[in-house]
Amino acid sequence: MRWLALSAAVFLSAQNQTALKGTVDTVAVYATVTDKSGALVSDLKREDFEVTDNNARREISVFSSSAQPITAVLLLDLNGSSRDVPWLQAASDGVLGSLQPEDRLRIATFADEIMISPRLTSDRSYLSWVLREQLWPGVISPLWDALDEAVSSIAREPGRRDILLLTNGGEFTYGNVSLKRSSVPTRVRREAVGVHAITFKKAKVDGALRTMVHDSGGTLTIVKDLSFASDAFASIVKRLHAQYLVGFEPVSLDGTPHKIKVSVKRPGLTVEARAQYIASPNR
Repeated sequence: MRWLALSAAVFLSAQNQTALKGTVDTVAVYATVTDKSGALVSDLKREDFEVTDNNARREISVFSSSAQPITAVLLLDLNGSSRDVPWLQAASDGVLGSLQPEDRLRIATFADEIMISPRLTSDRSYLSWVLREQLWPGVISPLWDALDEAVSSIAREPGRRDILLLTNGGEFTYGNVSLKRSSVPTRVRREAVGVHAITFKKAKVDGALRTMVHDSGGTLTIVKDLSFASDAFASIVKRLHAQYLVGFEPVSLDGTPHKIKVSVKRPGLTVEARAQYIASPNR
């Protein structure tokens, strides 16, 4: 039996509260810091960070270096043949094998249909069952509509929210490219969802997808083929567990996009974090 399509009811969970304790107008930014070799840096303190909002220096009002629980959608592009399914299952094992007990995951696929599992859960046996029994390849790839529904499925969840995407790199349908191609990046920015994508060397990656991933503070990983995807997913989960939480009060709530820059004072380090947010009380 196939999954039910995404339900309109998405319930707020109290199980996954973050370390964010600021006011309702605190902007939460999750930052990954690496050294020149690409190794994760985990020993930084609040005073090591600086943050600006539209180029205005802001005081860091909330900070945590503890691992933040992951709330994510594993979104799999099933445009292809049934021979790819075992490789997709193996790739997904890279996520499941890296989860910590407090992490929660929902699995979604897209091809001829967009299907999203009804449970956002830390139950690995259930997630494994979905991956073993509920993958249905197809001939189209509605990438942007699938991303939109994935965001909807976690939009009301508290704390950090991420999408872990495995895709051929672009949308393939029989009609025009979905209008969601222009609206989804704006929604991702408004909802503060991190998008982390894995795609392939031979794929032509949609430029809008590249930009959205970067602006969300996510990672775009290009692998040779599906046999490398499991390690790539495991690396993304490891980076999420190593992120710092940096919170600040916005310059103003004027309803417009604001640029964020998070930097560290220690030389030779690189910071990856979302680049923008919508300065609205409803962000």
